[in-house]
Amino acid sequence: MREPFFDPHHARRIFREIKLLQLMRHDNIICALDIYTPDEENDFRDVYVVTEFAGRSLYRILKQQRDYGRRVLTEEHVKFIIYQIIRALKYIHSANIIHRDLKPGNLALTDDSDLMILDFGLARSLEKKDTSLTQYVQTRWYRSPEVIYWKIDSYTNLADMWSVGCIAAELLTGDPLFPGDDVNAQYQRITQLCGSPDEELLTKIENDNSSAMKAVIQSYKVYKRRNFREVFAAYSPSADFIDLIEKLLVLDPEKRITVEEAIQHPYLAEFSLPADEPRADHIFDLDDTQARTRFQWREGCTSTKKQRLVFIQHSYSYLNFYIKKVERSSSDVLGMAVKMGDFPGTFIADLGPAPIEITPEGYHEVELNKTKWVIPHWYNSLRALGEGAYGVVCTAEYEPTGDRVAIKKFFRPFQSTIHAKRTYRELKLLRTLQHDNVLEMIDVFTPDPDASSLNYVYFVSVLMGSDLQNILKIQRLTDEQIQLLIYQVLRGLKYIHSAGIIHRDLKPSNIAVNERCEVKILDFGLARAQDAEMTGYVATRWYRAPEIMLNWMHYTQTVDIWSVGCILAELVSGRPLFPGDDHIDQLTKIMSVVGTPQEDFWSKIQSEEARNYIKNQPPIVRQDFGALFPMASPYAVELLEMMLILDPDERISVDSALRHDYLREYSVPNDEPVATDTVKNSIVTIDSAEENAESLNDWRELIWNEIRLFQTSARRLSFVSCTDTEEESMKI
Repeated sequence: MREPFFDPHHARRIFREIKLLQLMRHDNIICALDIYTPDEENDFRDVYVVTEFAGRSLYRILKQQRDYGRRVLTEEHVKFIIYQIIRALKYIHSANIIHRDLKPGNLALTDDSDLMILDFGLARSLEKKDTSLTQYVQTRWYRSPEVIYWKIDSYTNLADMWSVGCIAAELLTGDPLFPGDDVNAQYQRITQLCGSPDEELLTKIENDNSSAMKAVIQSYKVYKRRNFREVFAAYSPSADFIDLIEKLLVLDPEKRITVEEAIQHPYLAEFSLPADEPRADHIFDLDDTQARTRFQWREGCTSTKKQRLVFIQHSYSYLNFYIKKVERSSSDVLGMAVKMGDFPGTFIADLGPAPIEITPEGYHEVELNKTKWVIPHWYNSLRALGEGAYGVVCTAEYEPTGDRVAIKKFFRPFQSTIHAKRTYRELKLLRTLQHDNVLEMIDVFTPDPDASSLNYVYFVSVLMGSDLQNILKIQRLTDEQIQLLIYQVLRGLKYIHSAGIIHRDLKPSNIAVNERCEVKILDFGLARAQDAEMTGYVATRWYRAPEIMLNWMHYTQTVDIWSVGCILAELVSGRPLFPGDDHIDQLTKIMSVVGTPQEDFWSKIQSEEARNYIKNQPPIVRQDFGALFPMASPYAVELLEMMLILDPDERISVDSALRHDYLREYSVPNDEPVATDTVKNSIVTIDSAEENAESLNDWRELIWNEIRLFQTSARRLSFVSCTDTEEESMKI
């Protein structure tokens, strides 16, 4: 931090940032790994903060979009970014802190679109009601009107919500919403869009300031608030997006939407997970009153430095290997060069070449497609297979038998609680579920020595060869093949549902198929117990049941049946049935096929906004599925009609689907196993374990226990060779 004690203003800012970087612990807030100075305690001049690497500045991403005329951020990106900002603000505001400098330059994104809020140098505590707040806080373009011109109750954390509205609009359009050249121009731009203050707001301004301030404001040209839908029409935003920014960009802060209300807004419903939106466990007192000299601020920083960050959050960055604990003296870092990162407010220590890591005994290291694999010695001859959002997969030879297996390495499983939870679910379910049509985990391992240092997780499964998504790219299937594939998917679902589990992410890429037309269902990272409260963001949109987008909180296993219907339709026609561009377009495409619902369906929709959206749609008659799928057999059409029903209560169940005439040739009721009581009892523990996991270290313990339980079980490496007889099999 440059010249931190140049004057009291700079010193106070440094003090705030150091204090908050130690206090705040949240997935979407930058984490300090080390704070140090090479100087002596009584005369230190320089302060260095080492943080996890947060990614690229959102400012740079938006600038590159403008410079090259090419959009990088999709609508889904925009929604996820806004959700994460508000999720972090919920935590910040719950600690009685205002950030006061939210702008694209203080937000960073990783390659996985995970967001970090940076730079708390201007943050202030709201605990002391008599603390006056300064007007010069944010970059002007993102500054709320009460900050620019007036103060109402010394302004509140709702100033941050205005900034979120400005950022949201810029994410949509690619350009700043209020790029004022000075304070007056800024105010004029704001009122041209949001309207001039009404009499009620003018009275508040006069009461909190003076009649002179009111007179100044009244001297400006009066504008009426514009129609936001018309203003942003060229960018085709959803109705929910418009509704949210209309509630964020309100002149009167007392009428502006709060962070608690914003995070529950329908626009963010598909991402919202209340159980994973933490609040601070106590109020943060910054102790940053203005009555201090720059030397007194330096003493405060010394005291803060002495705390030495008693917690060290495990980071997903390379720094995790370099800085295991903060117990070294200042002299240890005298030779350390420090450089500024690509984003403001964050500094990364250049620690030189990475230390040589010792490969654990019994393991060997392999470099494959720029990914390092540290695996047991009995896995050799690795070949790259694929990569997804949560992991990378390779094939390997298992030396004792010569069989080839698939090995999945989870991407940064402890990057956040969301990633850790997904990893835990997948391992727990794959360890517990045992069925011919469910992917079998035959090994799980980590090169890490104990739970506290757990960072890498690998699991091994049988090698299936392909999936429905890839098969559909190269060939059309016969009706007989489709019957066999769908029967096996439903057979696997019968077992999964009998265990009280909803898969929630069925799609062609999650249906693995081998050369004998044998099916295994993959990817249980989003699976949930049926009784748990559900989140909107689950399946890939095209295969997502309508009740998910309509914000059902307790939807049922029939969401998986809808997904199977979408897959069956794609197998029959050769193309996705509902390729929506966003969730509104998705609903529109769905209703264009299955028709608009009857009135008795409306009462089942809990979201008022979603209910109004459905009611306002023009009446649409359900299409004739026979005409829609002319190449399909009558029985296939009938099964599709029973699966693709808008009302989940009327949708066919998995048991009834298995008995349908379309699948009669392959149906063997006596060979459709359900989950045992042991499996069911194990599944019941998943949600309770998740509820008790409060930190990433808790998740490490849970996942470590799953690894150890599997490694001591008889299932480990007891798999059947993938080269068994092809008797009574079908080739694809």
